[in-house]
Amino acid sequence: MEAIPEDQHSQNAQDENINAYRSMRDCMHPPRMSAPSCIVPPTKQLVIRPHIVPLLPTFHEMESENPYAHIKEFEDVCNTLNEDIDMKAKIAAMARRLKELEVKKIREVQAISETLVQDMSCSICQSFEHLVAECPTIPAAREMFGDQANVIGQFKPINNASYGNTYNSNWRNHPNFSWKPRAPQYTQPGQAPPQASSLEQAIVNLSKVVGDFVGDQKSINAQVRQEIESINKMMDEMKNGLFQKIDNL
Repeated sequence: MEAIPEDQHSQNAQDENINAYRSMRDCMHPPRMSAPSCIVPPTKQLVIRPHIVPLLPTFHEMESENPYAHIKEFEDVCNTLNEDIDMKAKIAAMARRLKELEVKKIREVQAISETLVQDMSCSICQSFEHLVAECPTIPAAREMFGDQANVIGQFKPINNASYGNTYNSNWRNHPNFSWKPRAPQYTQPGQAPPQASSLEQAIVNLSKVVGDFVGDQKSINAQVRQEIESINKMMDEMKNGLFQKIDNL
């Protein structure tokens, strides 16, 4: 029997020469031969807002238009918009951080103020309406203790007191009744009036520290506001420049 000639279009021939056969779809869609873009598109899904659609480049399928160039311009615009969104997100995070810092400082000032009010209470009558030095009971106490000191200071023993008719002048020479002069008693010198207590001095120092802290915090807040305003102004300029570039495309 004669050998049956192998069909060139059989399955074995297709497996051997698979690169020689291309489908009609591959022929209608040739591979892209231009250089790839250096911009890597993000992996996340891009959401295009309705007001952004008119800003995107349009493709009218004209012979003079290059579809690959249109796709490249479209990718460039989308990536630029993503950078703008990322910058706004960073500015929003910075603003939140500054707000949290300001709230923290306010709470610290409130805590110091509460401690100051507690320390400023009068320790004599346990009142918050006045300081220790302004307590109304201090003058009365000073007057009472002053009267007692004056009474003690005015008291003097009477050495030449008469003992009635029972006194005998011969008793002075008696050994059991001999008289000797008494040694002068030591009198403690009067203490100087007390100065301001350590608590009052601590309250004054704390008030000064709190005042300085509040002044420094106000200046810091003013600087932070100026920086935020400058960043917002810079972002507006960048946005306007971006819109002008898109219009010129």
